[in-house]
Amino acid sequence: MESQTPAAEYTNYGNGIDIFGPRTDVLSVSYKGDDQYRLDTGTSMATPDDAGVALTIMSVNGVGSPGGVTSKLLEMATKDAITGELRGSPNVLVNNGNTQQAT
Repeated sequence: MESQTPAAEYTNYGNGIDIFGPRTDVLSVSYKGDDQYRLDTGTSMATPDDAGVALTIMSVNGVGSPGGVTSKLLEMATKDAITGELRGSPNVLVNNGNTQQAT
């Protein structure tokens, strides 16, 4: 993921947003085979990415409550990584804490 991520024009904005998910170049499995990968873009990629981070928090850290998962997501998040107009949204990007990200 880029160190500075531009805000997408097509995403939700405002004070009801707690955290942003990745929007571009999200590593995903491909429909072409179990050992095939591809980079996808869009909010439809951010949702499963964020859900995976939340499930990892639940299984690895033993956090079970929705509030606990939200707190851990915000604790692990990358602050001030989003550029552009945020329209009242916090500048917080989900981060799984993995220092060895795939490139």
